Amino acid sequence: MKKRIMIIMAAVGLCLFFSACQKADDKAEREDFFLEESILTEEDKETEEIEETEAVETEEDQKEEKQPQILAVHLCGAVKEPGVYQVQEDTRIFQVLEMAGGFLPDADQDYLNLALTVEDGMQLRVPTKEETKGYSYPVVETGASTQEASGKIDLNKADEAQLCTLPGIGESRAKSIIQYRREQGDFQKPEDIMKVSGIKEAAYEKIKDYIVVSK
Repeated sequence: MKKRIMIIMAAVGLCLFFSACQKADDKAEREDFFLEESILTEEDKETEEIEETEAVETEEDQKEEKQPQILAVHLCGAVKEPGVYQVQEDTRIFQVLEMAGGFLPDADQDYLNLALTVEDGMQLRVPTKEETKGYSYPVVETGASTQEASGKIDLNKADEAQLCTLPGIGESRAKSIIQYRREQGDFQKPEDIMKVSGIKEAAYEKIKDYIVVSK
C-alpha cells in the first residue's frame, strides 16, 4: 500500500514538474514574441521617421527649384520712369516698359524688339526719334524668306550710343567695336564680334539675340 502511495505521489510530482516547465516555456515564448514585436515596432517607427524626413526634404527642394529667379533690369532713355526694375525670369521687354509707364512722346518705339525676354543686369535704352534719324532697321535673311529684325543692332551701322544698349556693352567696348570696324572693315557675321578686344564667348552669348550684320 505504501509503495502504491509513493508511486502515485511521484507521478503527481512529475506532472506538476512538467506542468511548471511547460508554463515556463510558454512564458518565455510570450516574452520573446513581445520583444520581437517591440523591436519591429521601433524599426517601423524609425523607417517612418526617415521616410517623413526624406519627404519633407524633397518638398523643400521642389519649392526651392520652383522659386522664380529675380532679375534686375535697367531701363533708361525716352521712357516716363527710367530706373532699375526687379522682374521675374522670362519677363519680356514690353512688360518692363509697362512698369516704367511707357514711352515718352518723342521715343523711337520701333527701336527695341519688345518681344525679347530680358536678362539679369541688362540695360535697355530707348532712344529718341532724333537720335535714330537716318537709321535703317536691318533685314535678316532666313533661307528663301526674309524677316524684319526691328530693334536688333546692326554691328556695321550702329553708333556708340546704340551699341551701349546691348547687354554688357559699355562705352569702352562700344568704342572698341567701332574702332575694329574702321580698321578691319565690316563684320561678316555676328560671331565676328568676338574678334574685338575684350569681347569673348561669354559676352557674345549675352548679346547674340540682339545683334545682326548687314551686308
